[in-house]
Amino acid sequence: MEKTNVSKPKKIFKKIGNIIFFIFIAIMAVLIVLSVVSKKTGKQMLSYSMLWVLTDSMEPTIKEQSYILVKKVDVNTLKEGDVITFKSHDSTINGELNTHRIYQIVEEGKEFITKGDNCVAPDEAHVYASDIEYKYVCSLSILTFFGRIYSTKAGLILTVSIILIFILIYSTLTINSLKKETNAKSKQAEIDRLVKKEVEKLENQNKNKS
Repeated sequence: MEKTNVSKPKKIFKKIGNIIFFIFIAIMAVLIVLSVVSKKTGKQMLSYSMLWVLTDSMEPTIKEQSYILVKKVDVNTLKEGDVITFKSHDSTINGELNTHRIYQIVEEGKEFITKGDNCVAPDEAHVYASDIEYKYVCSLSILTFFGRIYSTKAGLILTVSIILIFILIYSTLTINSLKKETNAKSKQAEIDRLVKKEVEKLENQNKNKS
């Protein structure tokens, strides 16, 4: 009974480790496939994407240094007040993605004036329909928490250390389990050999008596 109680946590940890490992492999495989397909076709296979917001221009709606969920959008469905992600023509971030709110729609939906919720004035550079990539859906608080940890040097070291420790523990338990299985098989094989030897010995003794 004691051996069973001691090994039970190890078995549970091993099962959890297997699940996490296969989930990680599956996610990596999906990301690789999506990346390859996107590069070959020039199109994204998924409507939704995650983006990392660096600045506080959209606070309090979107916090500085946070992950947000965005989705592909039909420009014709946009209205004033929607938060969009677009390729900015602002001289400071020219060509980079920016996420701001639609302040005004001009030129029959072909041109947009945007403004950050935390900005006093609208953006000087206008946004054209062809520049719009996504529409904001929501902020991702949990991913943001881990993203902020990961974005710092100390957080990166901590994250890598935790992963390495987990791999070390998981590998040790797996190796020990394999060793135990191998030893158990060897012992069983030795027992079978000895039993067979004794049976043959008894059979020979019976033959000699007869």
